[in-house]
Formats: sequence, structure tokens, C-alpha cells
Amino acid sequence: MRAVVLSLLVASMMVASPPSSLHAQKDKAPKRPDLGASADTNVALAYYTFGVSMLERNPQRAAEAFYWAARLDPTWALPPYARRIALFMADPRLLVGYMNRTRRFTESKDARSLDSLELRALMLNPFLTRELDNLLLRAYLRALYGVGDGASSTRFDYFADQYLRNDAKNRVRALAAVSEGRWTDALDLYRKAVSEEPDEAAQIHVERARVFRRVGTDDSTRAELALALDKLRHRDEKTFIYAYQSKALLEHCIGLTYETLGQFEPAREAYGRALQEDLSYFPAHVRLGSVALAVGDTASALSEMDLAAQLRGDDAWVRATYGATLAQAGRWADAVVHLRKAVELEPFFATPYYLLGRAEEQLGRTAEAAQDYRGYVAHASDRDTRVADVKQRLAALGAPPGTRP
Repeated sequence: MRAVVLSLLVASMMVASPPSSLHAQKDKAPKRPDLGASADTNVALAYYTFGVSMLERNPQRAAEAFYWAARLDPTWALPPYARRIALFMADPRLLVGYMNRTRRFTESKDARSLDSLELRALMLNPFLTRELDNLLLRAYLRALYGVGDGASSTRFDYFADQYLRNDAKNRVRALAAVSEGRWTDALDLYRKAVSEEPDEAAQIHVERARVFRRVGTDDSTRAELALALDKLRHRDEKTFIYAYQSKALLEHCIGLTYETLGQFEPAREAYGRALQEDLSYFPAHVRLGSVALAVGDTASALSEMDLAAQLRGDDAWVRATYGATLAQAGRWADAVVHLRKAVELEPFFATPYYLLGRAEEQLGRTAEAAQDYRGYVAHASDRDTRVADVKQRLAALGAPPGTRP
């Protein structure tokens, strides 16, 4: 049973592979929003839901909520994606300049910082469903025309929604359709947009690929990604390309379409091509580790995870995933090293505490195991099914369960 638990943890942790953790921002960490007395403040979803509810009324407060959702669950793509949108909405001048492709805005420090959130989200989930893009488009129109709050704003939003649905360029209408879950409409609109905006064809193919993935058509997904890669490879080298449009990321997408079907060899080849495009693209090593584990090659899995940790040792998720893989292989002492680093990097992330407790138990270090289990109880959700097991283990170790902070 213990091996099964560790195997499931490793598998779940390898579903995603983020760039650097948000721990680097902890010195500037915003205050946690007050979610109310009944809220479970160890649940990332609680902060995300609150953020969405505040997004149009108070985007800065929404951004703070999304920040904490990402800290609590650094495996989840939606919080960094949503935080980027909220921060753009909180700065109308930057939003208009960026959306209008004004170079001093698109290449500004602030814009690049926000684009790094987009890249993080896509590395976590390259097929992220962009459920908030329609709100960003509406905020752009409001900022562009200087519309404030009040009754006039409500009327403007009505006409803006009609414009986005019926009269905007096909690509913009497609983005709105995706936000509303109108997948067939989005595919048709993106198809028309390719010929209308040839300079944006690569990204349009990527967006269309994500819709095909959403409706479960993997062959069409890969075809669109191949077209996008071809466009990017033939693009003028002087053309400005956003960081999150990397060819390595697109190969990552292709690899996932195969890996999730259990077609491990073409998945491995795609992840290898991602590294050929960008040797620093550490998520490819994590995915290669996942493929190696799936075929029973633990040595290769550990080797790939070690390479990922060398490239991004400051990422709590990479450290935790590597630690879990080491634990599954029975290398408990080595696992503790990486899991301790994960806790140091992101102390609000509950899973590493649990894995540390298991590893320390295996090493016979009961005092350390009890401390880690208490850390898990303090940071886990009340609804986490493992909490009861951890409390039983603490009782067996003769240690009190501890309390939440």
C-alpha cells in the first residue's frame, strides 16, 4: 500500500511541470484576503473563487487572491493565468498599450513580468482553458474608451459583449467563444482568422489546437501544432515573439497528446525535440521522467528529474516531484534532501510535508516524522482524505496532531 501511495503521488505531481515557484515573491507577498470565518484557508480553490468574484470590481484584490491560490497549490495552472489578467486589468494604461502592441509596453519590465505568469501557467498546463479572456477583452475596451463605473459602464459592457460576440475580428470573437465554452464556434472563427491575420497565424494555430484538445480530437490538435511550429520556424528572426510562444512549449504540447494516450515512444520523441529547441526547458525533463516511470525505467526517471532540478532547483514543485520519485525508488535519505528544500521554497504547499513524514518514518527518525506530519496537518485542507491517516500515524508515534496556523 505504501508503494502504491507514493506511486500515485509521483504520477499526480508529474501531471504538471511549472517554471519557478512564486516563493521568490514572498518578501513582497500581499496580505491574504479575508474569505470569511467559514472558509477553509488552506484550499487554493477558495482563494481562486474569491479572486474571480472580485476580478471586475477590484482587480488588484483579485490578483492578491490568485497569488495565494498559487502559493497553496503551485501545481495548478489557473491561478497564475488569472493573476496575469487581474494585474493587467488593474493597470488600464499598460493593458491598452500592450493590447495595441505598442513596443514600449510589450517589452516593458512590467509586461515581461506578467508574461512570465502566462508562461508558468502554460508550463503547468499547456492546454489551459482560457476561461477569463473575455473579461480581459472587456476591460481593454473599457480602458480604451475611458469608461468608468456606474450606469454608463453597465450599458457599455452590454454593447461590448455584443461587439465581442458578433462584430469584432474573427480571432477576437474566437477568444470570446472559448471563454464561453462555444468550442465549435471558436474552431470556425479561428479557421477564418488564419487567412485574415497571416502575421499571427502561428499563435492562431496554437489557440485552435487547444480547442481541438478540449473537444478530444488529438490528431487535429497535433496537426495545428505542427502548422504553428512551421510558422514559427519561418518567422523573421527580427519579429518580436512573446516568451510563452516558444517552440519547446509546443513540442511539450505534442508530447502530452501522446503521453496521455499511453503512446510513450512518440511522447518521448516530442519531449526530446523540446530540449533540442531549448536546452533550458526543464519541463521536458520532468515529462521524460514521467514517461520513464510509466515504462518501469526508474533509473532514467531519476536521471531526468535530476536534470530538471539542476536547471530549476529553486522551484518547489520540481524539488517535491524529484523527492517523491526518489521515495518511490526507496532512496529515502536522498528524498528527504529534496523534500526539505521544497518546504523551504514553498512552506504553504502541503504535499511535501506528507512525503517527508513518510520518508523520515522509513529512516526511523520518528521525531522528525512527527514534526513533518504536524506540518502537513497545519497546511492541508480539512477535506484532504490523507489528514485522517496522518493523525493516526501521529498517534502511533505518540505525538499530538498539532493545529493549523
